[in-house]
Amino acid sequence: MVLRLKLSKQGFKAIKVCFIFLFTVFVLGYFTPILCTALILLLFRDEKRVITDPDSCLPPCDGIVESIKKDIALDSVTENEYKDKKWNKIEIKNGITDIHVCRSPIEGTVKHIYYNPGLSGEQNIFYKKRESLIIVISGKTEIIIEHVSQNSLQSVSCYVKTGDLLKIGQKYANQNLGGYVNMYLPVEHELDVLESQKLISAETVVSKLEKLHNDFLKEIQ
Repeated sequence: MVLRLKLSKQGFKAIKVCFIFLFTVFVLGYFTPILCTALILLLFRDEKRVITDPDSCLPPCDGIVESIKKDIALDSVTENEYKDKKWNKIEIKNGITDIHVCRSPIEGTVKHIYYNPGLSGEQNIFYKKRESLIIVISGKTEIIIEHVSQNSLQSVSCYVKTGDLLKIGQKYANQNLGGYVNMYLPVEHELDVLESQKLISAETVVSKLEKLHNDFLKEIQ
């Protein structure tokens, strides 16, 4: 006795759906570890950098110059020694595909570190706006670096503490998954970067410290 089975059109559709489902599960199961590893390598990669000019101020991170504002006040810190001064601000957008390792723009001492947890969204507990970390580095000049995270997926991992000595180009933080990094330089600095310019940490020259130092020596002579 021969058993013959016939399938309806819906049966063939069900087999097709099951085949696609099983094939997708197989592909994802095989390639997911590879994709996850590739994604981690992309988002958290690091590169060796060669200091181009040790007598200059260099960018703390890779990214695009979003804006440059000159002769502005600084409201992000409470100390009067910073609020009473005027600063040149360089806003750098560190994109998600950029390298997120941050390096000291000058050689100096970590003078202050300020942390602002930001504001959490009322409707979405996973949303956090304007979390920031501010680091003041004092050396040949004084540089203020403000790390800003736009949402809860972005954050800053800081590796230094107040009083630490930093060499130019030394790693001090990680801007996880990107964000904004703002540089504040004294107004005496002549900026050598432009808006929309691509910056490379430890390589692109932001301002010549040697020129500023020589001008200062001329004034006191």
